[in-house]
Amino acid sequence: MVKFATVALIESGGHVCLCRQKSRAEFGRDLLVFPGGKIDANPETPGILETPKACVIREGREEVGLMLPHDSRLRLAGVLLTSLNGRAWWVVYVFHTKHIEGLSGTRPELEVTWWPKGELPYGQMQSSDELWVPKVLCGEFATVFLDYGRDEHELLAHLVVSRRTGGRLR
Repeated sequence: MVKFATVALIESGGHVCLCRQKSRAEFGRDLLVFPGGKIDANPETPGILETPKACVIREGREEVGLMLPHDSRLRLAGVLLTSLNGRAWWVVYVFHTKHIEGLSGTRPELEVTWWPKGELPYGQMQSSDELWVPKVLCGEFATVFLDYGRDEHELLAHLVVSRRTGGRLR
C-alpha cells in the first residue's frame, strides 16, 4: 500500500534545518533528515487525509517546534515517488520556506540541528538527498523517482526532473 508523507526544507539565516531521526523511525533511521512525517487522517472529516500542506505545518510544529507560514511563503517544491522491491512505496511532498513565523511553545520531538546551506552533511543523510535537495534549495521544483531494492539503503535507479519555478522565492 502506498504511503503519503511530507518533508520541509526550512532555511533561516543561510542555514538549513535537519533533525536526527530516532531509531524507531520507519524511514531514515539514525540519519539526519528534514522535518516531516506521514499524512494523517483529517480529524474534521473522518476517512479523508489531511492536506500535504496541513501535514507539513503540523510536523514542523511537532518535530522541531517551529511555526511555518500558511501562505505562499511555504511553497510546494517537489514530489518524491518511491518504489520498494518493484512496488509503489512512498509519495513524499517536498515543501520549502525561508520564513519561520515563530516557536510553537512545544518541545521538539527530534534533535534539531542547523547546517550552512552549502555544507549539508550528505554522508549522514538519506543517500538520494544529494540528487534533489540542491535543486529545491536553488528554487527549482523537483520531481524525483527513486527505485529501491530490498530496503531504503539499496537505491537501484533514480530519475530527477527539475525546472525553475515561475516565482522567485524570497
